[in-house]
Amino acid sequence: MHKKKGYPPEGGGLQHTSSSQRFYLKDMAERLFDTYRETFKQSPESDFLLKRYFFEMYFEKNYLQDNTFFIPRADFLWFFKYFLIEDPGVGIPERTVELKKRSAEKAKTEIEIATIQIRKFYTVEQGAADIIYTRKASESAKEAFILKNTEEAAKHVAQLLVDFHNDKVTSHPY
Repeated sequence: MHKKKGYPPEGGGLQHTSSSQRFYLKDMAERLFDTYRETFKQSPESDFLLKRYFFEMYFEKNYLQDNTFFIPRADFLWFFKYFLIEDPGVGIPERTVELKKRSAEKAKTEIEIATIQIRKFYTVEQGAADIIYTRKASESAKEAFILKNTEEAAKHVAQLLVDFHNDKVTSHPY
């Protein structure tokens, strides 16, 4: 755990560890990534926002990339990003999913961000995957609490998805 403005942490996380731990991290990132996609695919909002664009034949279209989908719920405001970086002839060398959680109450400004990034091509220092959990006091806060590529980061990233699932849908039950 560290407090920093940016990342990666100097000497932290699983990035400078054995190949079995790097494989474990990539496997964990793949499972979390798939769980995120499936959860959003099955959410009530997906009929309008997500299935139409990301979970059918159009999900790899460039014009849909880097869009942030705003999903208001009973207790929290959710911001979901899902994008692929495609290289002609190579396929998809990088996949990223990001989920940001903010309280629906104006007075509560703390945000939590879960980021899962999986690379097809990577350097040893960079690694095949990143699992990043970030917590900030506000959107404009200069300092952030960041966990990267640790079991604790994976737990927080998984918990954020559970929080999304448990947050009541305002118009009809989940």
